[in-house]
Amino acid sequence: GLQTIRSLASILPGESEAATLVSVLREITNFPGAIQVAEQYQDSPEVLFQLALCYLEQDNPHALETAQKTVELQPYRPLSLALLAKISQSSGLVLEAIEALDKALEMWPDEPEWHIWASQMAEELGLADGVIDHWDHVLKLVPMRQERAVEAGRAYLSHHQAHKAILVLEEAVTDDPGLINAWYML
Repeated sequence: GLQTIRSLASILPGESEAATLVSVLREITNFPGAIQVAEQYQDSPEVLFQLALCYLEQDNPHALETAQKTVELQPYRPLSLALLAKISQSSGLVLEAIEALDKALEMWPDEPEWHIWASQMAEELGLADGVIDHWDHVLKLVPMRQERAVEAGRAYLSHHQAHKAILVLEEAVTDDPGLINAWYML
């Protein structure tokens, strides 16, 4: 039980091992144990990252402040910024979320799923330039799968980028002539 976890945490040689233990405890849904271990490493970004994940999975209000502290300790770690974006978004702080994700993408620009996520948040905020910029990055990084092509086409059309929408949608219907949603947009 908790006594065993306390004993194990007290003999851990370092932060990396503590972060691993917190991760394992989180994976087996022993959230009290994960939190107890993490409390001993409040200045470790690795441990705090795992703790923020733990709090996120529990819808704990401490998730946001823990993710913020993780980023303060390691501002150039894209995964920490992406986690802050996820937690900010789930807390209804979409502008803060997109700002954190944009910082992560400055360091790791080749993450198509992050660009898609950022474009969706930009759409939610009515930031047309953000929507277009992120879809442009996605198109440079990966071939368009049919469902993504329709999503990209819709985003381009709604932001008056008809020429880009046509290119994406024509490619999609060439690959899959039965893609009805793409045909309707063309």
